[in-house]
Amino acid sequence: MSAEISTITRAPLQHAAYEKLRELSRRNGKDIREHHLESHAIDVAIALEIGTPPVTVDAIMDRVRVVFGMSIKPKRTLADLDYTSGRSGEVAKPWIVLDKDNRVTRLNESRYPRVTQEIVAFLEKAATRKEPIQKVPPAMAHSSSLSVAGVAESSPLADSETIDAVIEDAALGGIEGMQRLLSRRTSRRLTRKELELARQRASDVGRQGEEFIDRYFAQDLSRGQIESYEWVSDDNAISPFDFVLTSAGERRKIEVKATSRDFKQMLHISLAELLEMRDSDERYDLYRVYALDGNQGSLRIAEDTGKFAARILDAVTGLPDGVTIDGVSLRPDRIAFGKEMVIGLTPNKAVSNWNA
Repeated sequence: MSAEISTITRAPLQHAAYEKLRELSRRNGKDIREHHLESHAIDVAIALEIGTPPVTVDAIMDRVRVVFGMSIKPKRTLADLDYTSGRSGEVAKPWIVLDKDNRVTRLNESRYPRVTQEIVAFLEKAATRKEPIQKVPPAMAHSSSLSVAGVAESSPLADSETIDAVIEDAALGGIEGMQRLLSRRTSRRLTRKELELARQRASDVGRQGEEFIDRYFAQDLSRGQIESYEWVSDDNAISPFDFVLTSAGERRKIEVKATSRDFKQMLHISLAELLEMRDSDERYDLYRVYALDGNQGSLRIAEDTGKFAARILDAVTGLPDGVTIDGVSLRPDRIAFGKEMVIGLTPNKAVSNWNA
């Protein structure tokens, strides 16, 4: 087996998927051979991508990289497609159909390889998403919870470079996410439905983040740790801040930015929010809620963001007459966030743990 495949560093779920691939490949023969691993990985990639045909060679290679952490060359992928489609004459009953451009257009559903079915079932078991985004054909119906990237959105594989994370950034208007989508070697098309779903998921997570902070403030209020608070954006959706909080006699405006992913996911701040940060007579704090999962999440707070907003707005002055910006996208490390606070909420209590 090649050194590249055996020594590459993989994310936890990638490692688990790769080891499952090795296990099933070993079962099919006495020795694990590189071409067996690659062929099985390609088959899995085809099954996961076929929901949005035609499936290109680049899309297959990219899916293999995302799911297994393996790098397969185009020539090797094309050779496998020739074999499984019957073009090479070595397979009596091919399970894929190719067009003249070597793209997979459909599957012969009765001919799914056993290894493919077992690995997809393994990925589904590892998945935690409840709502399917991309459905695999009926013969693989047990994989209905797989996401666009072929793994669960909230699985360990989902980092800032997976397809889902990039789509989330693009759906929120992030230029970096859009550029990554356009520059990916897959040149993956994003259907209108996929984009609408991504925007809806991002909106839902944003709402969940506000609900999470609302419950957290309610607990603090009941304990006497704050004097009062108001969820402003719940009544006024266009408000340039989400909450008003009064603590120790000081009134603060708070904007919540939430993601189900990690802290490093790009932040999106509207022009209205930047102007409010800069011009408000009251302190304006930014709450970054991340790793949000039901009743648990992490929080870091950037306090008194007025000067930060002023620097951003100064940088975009001097635009031609009639030209303005709607907002900015930025890495969270560009703002001075405080230490992490891990919050676990239940219907009756909230437990927090500050980490240095």
